[in-house]
Amino acid sequence: MANLDDVTIAAQPEEEKAITIKEPSAVQQANASFDGIADGGFAARVVLDGNQLLYKDGDRVVDSLEIKLLGGRKVYQFFDEDSNTYYKSYDGKFTEDGEPISNYPGMRHMYELDWEEEVDGEMKEHQLVLSPTSRYSFLDYAKKLAKQVPPLGVGDVTTIITASRQQNKDGQRYSKAEFTCKELMPAKKK
Repeated sequence: MANLDDVTIAAQPEEEKAITIKEPSAVQQANASFDGIADGGFAARVVLDGNQLLYKDGDRVVDSLEIKLLGGRKVYQFFDEDSNTYYKSYDGKFTEDGEPISNYPGMRHMYELDWEEEVDGEMKEHQLVLSPTSRYSFLDYAKKLAKQVPPLGVGDVTTIITASRQQNKDGQRYSKAEFTCKELMPAKKK
């Protein structure tokens, strides 16, 4: 019987492996605390959003919020009307309760924002989940800010959110959030 101490194993040449490190996009670099802001691959469809946003008045200026965005993340969300419950998944695999998202075929790819606004002289923190359509609008806003010289992040500026009423081809009405940078708005003439 051979002694294993006397056995020499010849080193095998390692195959060269191409490792591609994808640099974060300019939008993601300008918005480090907004995880996955520039990820693509969303379904190009409009669906009815059950959340009615910001409807205080018919005037779009009144129907707006001036906020400071703090951070954000990708989220899959499903609203079960029968149980009046929201199910969320941040990893795209399991809900917060540990169930596989395949149990909820109606999960929609959305984006959750953390923000604050001044209420009675004090800053108050909130969360807002953007519908898929509003998420596209938010990404366009982030891209416009990242193209500024120097590049701006969505958390670096005061953001004005307005909601517009939309209707899809099936006649379903939904809310679409639109984003404007207060600092880049033209000054009003007196």
